[in-house]
Amino acid sequence: MTYARLLIPQLIPENKVLYLDSDIIVNDKLDSLFNIPLKDHYVAATPDPLRGFNAGVMLINNQLFHHNPHKVKQLFNVSQNKENAQADQTALNIVFGDTYLKLSNQYNYMISGEQYLTYNYKDLREKHVVRLNNVTNPKIIHYAGGDKPWSLTSGGLMRDIWWQYRNLSWENVLSRRLLEPVRPKSKGEFFTFTPTDDLFNIKSLIKQLPEYTFNIAAWVPMSSKLISLLEYPNVRLYSRVSEGRVQQLVRKCDLYLDINSLKEGGFSDKFSYLGKPIFSFASVARPNNHQNYHVFADNDIHGMVKAINKIFND
Repeated sequence: MTYARLLIPQLIPENKVLYLDSDIIVNDKLDSLFNIPLKDHYVAATPDPLRGFNAGVMLINNQLFHHNPHKVKQLFNVSQNKENAQADQTALNIVFGDTYLKLSNQYNYMISGEQYLTYNYKDLREKHVVRLNNVTNPKIIHYAGGDKPWSLTSGGLMRDIWWQYRNLSWENVLSRRLLEPVRPKSKGEFFTFTPTDDLFNIKSLIKQLPEYTFNIAAWVPMSSKLISLLEYPNVRLYSRVSEGRVQQLVRKCDLYLDINSLKEGGFSDKFSYLGKPIFSFASVARPNNHQNYHVFADNDIHGMVKAINKIFND
């Protein structure tokens, strides 16, 4: 079905068409986008993090296509190339790559691009992050790539805002009410980064601290053992997490739970540097002279819970 967008000039009589992928949310009015004059450009789009332009949001000059009907046939001919890695997007770039009209990144704010680049093209990631950071008011948020926000273990950015739109009723849409939080505000946010699913006493802590949110992240896909923790409403998982999301969690979370048997990433160092408390059990602890590092006996779950509550109550 992705090739269907190439047929738009043949199926739609209007002079101009705005094409939007299905993995986006529209965060503002699009009049300013639709009214951009295309002149002699067949398409207007934003640059793709890897190469060319991204075809997930395109303003299409149908009038120009109608005057040059051979262009659609040319796109399909190019699409038959076996080396075509990105289907119709590759074809569009081959045919129009040097002549497309460049749009502002606010019209195609590609979230999952940051995550994909984290694992595959770290040298390009920084450039893409700079592009994202330069956009203060994204009008179209595009969850491009394989990690979608509706996945229960999505590790990408702006997962919550997708769910905020998803949860809107038509009544709220028509009355233009403000977006509501996805979850009730918690008493505190905990963070654990782990390369293993062996988290010491994790279930007991989750059960005894239901008013707190447990954020668990990993660079790798998560096992069924970790995914089963989603039965508890105060657990959030971030599988194959992006660097941007990790940085966001370090800033946002109030406390680090150093309860995994294998360590990775120096997150105790990060929380210690920020002056945030770190809690651990004796058999998995590595204090390393960190400030605010609290170690409890393996069976002293009650002591840890009491200490955590005291910190937040104070």
